[in-house]
Amino acid sequence: MTIEEFIRARLDEDEATARAATELPRVTPKYPAKRPAWEPERWEVDMFDDVRTVNGATDPILIDPSSGGVRSRHVADHIAQNDPDTVLSDIAGKRKILTAAERVEENGGWHISGQGVEIIYALAERWKTHPDFQPGWA
Repeated sequence: MTIEEFIRARLDEDEATARAATELPRVTPKYPAKRPAWEPERWEVDMFDDVRTVNGATDPILIDPSSGGVRSRHVADHIAQNDPDTVLSDIAGKRKILTAAERVEENGGWHISGQGVEIIYALAERWKTHPDFQPGWA
């Protein structure tokens, strides 16, 4: 497996996870459907420090069943900043970077600057604990 194949496989896995997270039920009495089916779920933290959907129907998580929210504003902020819409945008951007880097590699650009390969290695760094990650990529 090449590093490019490794990155593409991980991006595919991340995309599947983000898309699954946005497949929450869309209609409830409290929150009617607010978004088209093609639009990914977006989340935010409300004034009670709960993560809630901005354009969906149901709350994405319930960490503490007794209160219905997360235990920390920092955790809630992190979760909301990594909602499915943001993750899918990030994946699309990484795919574009990988494609551009491969084009440079195909044209012999890595031999000139030597820094292009570092871009691909930097993309792979996010998955350094994955069992398929090879030590030479770090």
